[in-house]
Amino acid sequence: MQIGALTRLINHAVRKKETTAVRQLRDTALLQVPRCEGQALEHLQRAIDQANDLLDEQDRIRRQLFAQLDEAVQYGHVYKVTTLTPQLRRFIQGDTVITPQEAGTLEAADTFLRDVRQQAAQRQRAADERRAAEAQERQARNRARRQVQHIIGRLRREALSAEQQKHLVEELVRVAQEAGDSLSVAERRKVDAWVKRSFASAEEPAATEKTSPAAQPQPDPIMEPAKLPERLVPVVAAVRGALKKAARERAATSWKRLEHQLGSALPSLTTNERVQVLVQVERSTAGDEPLLSSLLAAGDPHFTYQYYRHVLTTLGLDAPDNDEDLRDVVEADAEQVFTDWRFH
Repeated sequence: MQIGALTRLINHAVRKKETTAVRQLRDTALLQVPRCEGQALEHLQRAIDQANDLLDEQDRIRRQLFAQLDEAVQYGHVYKVTTLTPQLRRFIQGDTVITPQEAGTLEAADTFLRDVRQQAAQRQRAADERRAAEAQERQARNRARRQVQHIIGRLRREALSAEQQKHLVEELVRVAQEAGDSLSVAERRKVDAWVKRSFASAEEPAATEKTSPAAQPQPDPIMEPAKLPERLVPVVAAVRGALKKAARERAATSWKRLEHQLGSALPSLTTNERVQVLVQVERSTAGDEPLLSSLLAAGDPHFTYQYYRHVLTTLGLDAPDNDEDLRDVVEADAEQVFTDWRFH
């Protein structure tokens, strides 16, 4: 090869930082030095010096990178190994010469990254399994909560014997434990109230439980639909419709607002008649739903203490004597109404 052409090739390879080509051309040039003299020798020697400078700089950078990668692998620095490994592979693409030590460092880095990926995949699988288990647990608690609501509805609406009520309350306690913290404050209080009522019934003297065969249980005049005056039947439907509308709008209301909203459909009523109407309104409320009339209690504290406590008592539900506790029940029930009627 002519000296001038060799010099140009070396200079071009140096500019391109093609390490393998620079090394090969530099070695070829060293063999040509004894055959050169004068200006050609000067040009060739300058090219050889530039090649040596580049190779020295590349070797220095290379040693630093391999040292950093080796240290990162030893100390388990995932980010450094992840970034240095591809960087080094790109760096040595231009130089096919690699030492056994460098090859060992790259192999150790590949093994380290493979182990890291496997561990990450295992953690992801564990997290997925944990989330799936939590989702199943939530579903189970929600199913139990619906069972709680259903049982409370049965206890409130059905005419049960003492034995039937006892078994139903035992089932209520069991599903309430399964429901756990998915139960609202109001729902937990209802469960407690039925448990207390069941214990109280069991502790009554046997004589009080015995009645004459001819004796029949006397119906509560407020709870008995047949006792509702005829003129109040359409009032019940109108009030229930207005309360449904308030539930869908997520708005508490008041009796005065209902009177303004319903006009002649809601005539002036006595205290007992208002209670009768609201009790009949709740007769159509499913056993797993909160009371719609809680929206009246939530919108009017005076109504809460004067009427709502009577509605709860008449329906056989817990009505705390303490006004502050009663407000807590009202707020929890109203919030549950909003939740249940969100998509109605």
